[in-house]
Amino acid sequence: MQLTLPILDPAKAVGPMAAMAGFLTTRFGTGDVKTAVTDARDIGKFVARIIADPFTLNRYVFVYGDQVTQKEVIEIAERVSGRSIPLTYKSEEDVVSEANENPDENLLTKIGRDYMKSMWFRGDNTVERAKEEAYGGALDARELYPDIEPNSLESWAKEYYSDLQ
Repeated sequence: MQLTLPILDPAKAVGPMAAMAGFLTTRFGTGDVKTAVTDARDIGKFVARIIADPFTLNRYVFVYGDQVTQKEVIEIAERVSGRSIPLTYKSEEDVVSEANENPDENLLTKIGRDYMKSMWFRGDNTVERAKEEAYGGALDARELYPDIEPNSLESWAKEYYSDLQ
């Protein structure tokens, strides 16, 4: 989740977040492909349970807090922040073309582009996909531990944009 919401003032972004700012305000494809997001603070709750659970020994467990589309991410960000977020739009063809035109681009940009293709075009990062045998046959952490209530993207957005209020 911490790398999902648009940065409203890219000039204030530093380090890796500065490189991410453009990705976070780009709608890839239709914006209707879901991806799983997790609040970094929830990961430990799940990992502690997974490690202690003999059922998960040598098993792939998919941990997530929410599944959202890019359209939903922007809708939440705009509603919570009270700001309109200008977007750029890229088709899959645009992304492939950029990669071909810039073979010497920096590694972080290459990784970001591949990550966006995986998330927003192919839809690789969903619990449904993770459960498929071809993707590893994962166990769903939320089904295994329904008593753990992870944060939603909406709740993270309220915290993230709270200084705007």
